[in-house]
Amino acid sequence: MILITRPKIEAKQFADELHKKSFESTIDSILKFEPLKKNIYLSENKIFIVTSSQCVKSLNKYRKSYLHILKEGIFYVVGRQVYKNLKSLGVKKIKFVFSDTQELLRKLKLLRKKQFLARYEYLCGSQINDDFLEKCRLNKISIKKNILYKTIAVNKLKFKTVKSIKGGEIKILTFFSIFTAKTFFKLMRKHKLIKYIVDNDIYIMCLSKRISNYVLLNEGFIPKKRLMWSPKPEQNILIKCIQNLKVIKKN
Repeated sequence: MILITRPKIEAKQFADELHKKSFESTIDSILKFEPLKKNIYLSENKIFIVTSSQCVKSLNKYRKSYLHILKEGIFYVVGRQVYKNLKSLGVKKIKFVFSDTQELLRKLKLLRKKQFLARYEYLCGSQINDDFLEKCRLNKISIKKNILYKTIAVNKLKFKTVKSIKGGEIKILTFFSIFTAKTFFKLMRKHKLIKYIVDNDIYIMCLSKRISNYVLLNEGFIPKKRLMWSPKPEQNILIKCIQNLKVIKKN
């Protein structure tokens, strides 16, 4: 069985896709999001950076207030799903779509070398990719963050999840963000479940190498051979990686 730790709506969508591939899953949404209404202004040479579908949902919730941004703003986007979600809001000026923030950073560095004058505004959540922002700063790329939603973690795992981990039913853990992984292992320690990850030979499948690197560095008890990641941060690619594992029985 695959444990999905994503927020409810995304978790249900992921579970449905897994079910199509005949995989059994269970959901324990350890995070939820609270949209925030913020001031966003258009200005000359400003480019908006969006890397999260949750950010798009926040823009949609307060759509009337952001109509000028959606109609006239220029966007750099990370992820095909984020691109599709923005397009569904009527955004026309999506100039580039990147596979990950590393590719985005390479583009920003190249534009800076070409003396492309731009002011970047990173529309994001309360838990963000600080590594990306730090690399922008080191490369003297002007970027400002604007937090459009708050990430809230639960304080305990479901009883069903605890029981399934202890009983050896969970074979794969899935993480779509560093904050999710950090929160999950904190809860595992709270419930005294850490030993079951090793004892039950549980695999950990991450949406990106960056997430898996975090787990490897901060959760050193996990065997490297059981820590996997998707070569592209896309759900369908992650599912293909799960298919290739062949460590769990299908329905």
